[in-house]
Amino acid sequence: AGGKEYTTAFALTSTVEKFNFAAKVWTYLNPIPGPNDYSFLVKNDDVFIAISSTADTVYEYDDAADQWNQRTGVVSTGVLFDTSLVDTGELQSLTRLEYTNLMIGNTVEFSAGSSIYYREDGAKFSRRSGGEEFQGTWWLDNEGLICEQIRGGESDYCIADAENYLFTKSTESDSYNYSETGFVSSVTISAGDTLALSGDGASQYVQITSESISELFDKSLFLFNGEELEDDFIIVRNDGTFDGTWNEAPIAGSWEMRDNFFCRVLTVFFDQSRTGTEDCQLWEIKDDSVRGTRDMGNGSSFIYKIR
Repeated sequence: AGGKEYTTAFALTSTVEKFNFAAKVWTYLNPIPGPNDYSFLVKNDDVFIAISSTADTVYEYDDAADQWNQRTGVVSTGVLFDTSLVDTGELQSLTRLEYTNLMIGNTVEFSAGSSIYYREDGAKFSRRSGGEEFQGTWWLDNEGLICEQIRGGESDYCIADAENYLFTKSTESDSYNYSETGFVSSVTISAGDTLALSGDGASQYVQITSESISELFDKSLFLFNGEELEDDFIIVRNDGTFDGTWNEAPIAGSWEMRDNFFCRVLTVFFDQSRTGTEDCQLWEIKDDSVRGTRDMGNGSSFIYKIR
């Protein structure tokens, strides 16, 4: 009786008396006979599990044999708990392809702090816990597994590359848990754009045109990575030039609006191989955010914040 309640196993400590996970109530038991090095032992109506926090070890009690069976080789206590529950049938383990199919067309909320809508046409809309929003793209690799832009197009990520991947679903509810090396989170999945991440019902991005580009003249546009402002910035001048700082080095170039696209050529850049080539970008504005999409709106996206 009493005690704190949790919705994931990753908050477990030896002070927890009861917690909710995989649609069951688990109870912390101490003292009770068990393996010598267990840190805490939990049970529900069907299974006893002892978990060691000092080694990557889980023990499951085999009632018929009256013995503890050790499980090893998983990366964290939370993953150990999930893995053990998969083995006992308490959780269903989902493949990377099943993960991919659950993402497409749905809104995915990670308790670790972000919500993502994977629209069927390959657009990805994200919202961080601080309320910041940005857009990128997703696609399928040769095996049909999802890949996506992260941090406003700063880099790419493919689920095929996840190390120690584990994605589980409760057999009695629609609750999910995801883990890989360096990241664990409970997951909620709902059909469609349930949080209006793509802009429906909220203020939307409007394309910057040859007439409206003047609103940005002489203002600092700082690169935004989805969580915070970077030190990189540019200032667009009304004489057809821009300048600023990028990767702790000067940046400069020329620009013109052509068919309402921001066409720019880098003349000074820390990576000289990227100078001299024109890129016409789709620029859009919403509140204090400017979203740029390379290759006339067909490439990767980035976000500037107006300061």
